[in-house]
Amino acid sequence: MTEAEKLRVHAAGHLSAVHDVLLNVKAFVETNTVDKPEKITEMLNGTIKDVQTLEKWFVDPFNTKLEEARHG
Repeated sequence: MTEAEKLRVHAAGHLSAVHDVLLNVKAFVETNTVDKPEKITEMLNGTIKDVQTLEKWFVDPFNTKLEEARHG
């Protein structure tokens, strides 16, 4: 595994941890005992989806999404 691949896998691991935290926050916010803004669940769902997308990009073995983003 090259150094770049190690870094991508490491970054994906961090994104996976963020995903888990966001799911826990969402579960907490969705309880009936929490006073929350109306659109917080919608915002969390969007953020969770974005993090999942990034994680997939970082584990892409050909790194195509990251390369396309970097080089246009």
